[in-house]
Amino acid sequence: MEENNNSIGNKRPTELFDDSDFTPFKVPYVKLPYENYTIIGETAEIDRIVNTFGILNLSVDDVMSTLSKETVNYVVVGTADGEGCIANALKVAIDKLPIETENTSKLLFNIWMSKNSQSPMAEIKLMIDYIESIPSNIDICWGCAYDESLSGEQVKVSLIAASK
Repeated sequence: MEENNNSIGNKRPTELFDDSDFTPFKVPYVKLPYENYTIIGETAEIDRIVNTFGILNLSVDDVMSTLSKETVNYVVVGTADGEGCIANALKVAIDKLPIETENTSKLLFNIWMSKNSQSPMAEIKLMIDYIESIPSNIDICWGCAYDESLSGEQVKVSLIAASK
């Protein structure tokens, strides 16, 4: 996904926001049309991503530009807690993909965290370091939202991957 002048980009959230900026806002409910896509995994996770009142929202356009009509798409979830939890949950999700990362063209993921998370920006910085280890020819888009079912430093990552 091309970064434009209006885009925050993968590195900039830590430059633009601090932990006090994590206030979600409302988006209207949307049901996406999946009939023209081959998706392996839970499409409910995709609906949840675009219909959650997030901190850094992923839009319907983000999701639709990630999904491929020509190839197989995968939806997986990773969880972790403790130090490095966001990066670790992302690693767990990527490890669940039935294809190697090099065989993906696009990755979109949403970070779900507890409202009681102590230092989300420090965790996001660790996640960004991990993202930099992913091949640079893979388009990456990500967002972040609260999940009331999580507590403390628990994190969940919902990942959508389009194969090449």
